[in-house]
Amino acid sequence: MKKKIISLLIGTALAASVIIGCGGQSQETGGESAAKEEPQTIESEIPTITFTHGYYHDEAEWPAAAEMRAIYQEFADAHADEFNFIIVADESGAEGIYNTALNDLGAGTFYDIADFGGWDITPVASAAGAILDLKPYLDQDAAFKAGVGVCYDQNLTEEGNVYSVREQIEAVGFWYNEALFVKAGAKVPSEWETWAEFDTAVDELAAAGIIPFGLNAGWPTNILLAGYSQRSQVSRAFYLNGKTVESFNDAY
Repeated sequence: MKKKIISLLIGTALAASVIIGCGGQSQETGGESAAKEEPQTIESEIPTITFTHGYYHDEAEWPAAAEMRAIYQEFADAHADEFNFIIVADESGAEGIYNTALNDLGAGTFYDIADFGGWDITPVASAAGAILDLKPYLDQDAAFKAGVGVCYDQNLTEEGNVYSVREQIEAVGFWYNEALFVKAGAKVPSEWETWAEFDTAVDELAAAGIIPFGLNAGWPTNILLAGYSQRSQVSRAFYLNGKTVESFNDAY
């Protein structure tokens, strides 16, 4: 089974990634009789690379999905003479792509390139020898490495491999209702400098009968909760050791 790349980097670096082991070859006839004739070149078809992603929504439902597909198509058009870049939107989403990958790995197959939307397939896919280590190519090509950026360090495994890169890098922000903080007599988030001030503000909001935040507010709130849960060296060590919820309850 050929090793594949499991995530997409938009830009020129992708070309260097996806054509590894996929380039077409030309052959010339050999032997004495052939030398008397014009060399004959047999050109193979350019390789086909399929990229599967979860941005299946139409523009009316989610404008960002259409923007991402436009970037994919722009890349395909720019390299049309090098390889056929087939873009497939999987309506099962990133989780569905992940589940399909698990099943395919058991059958000895895998995606050419796929966007897993944060679902980490790396340990399973690398153990199966199904994905390509990009680090040697990154180390040899300064422009390629620069295009990968922070992903070189962030995605470096303990064994020293880089199996995936990001297709996008996002910044996360939080909105808050300043009037509610004023009503509760609490400092607004822009004035916080420590987690202790966060604790105080939350207590003051709660005392005023105001719900500080809810876990149903979306994944940015979950990130805030996760950050708070690892606010100290003790809690970070707890998570680093892979403790369970039960042991967390016992410890705290």
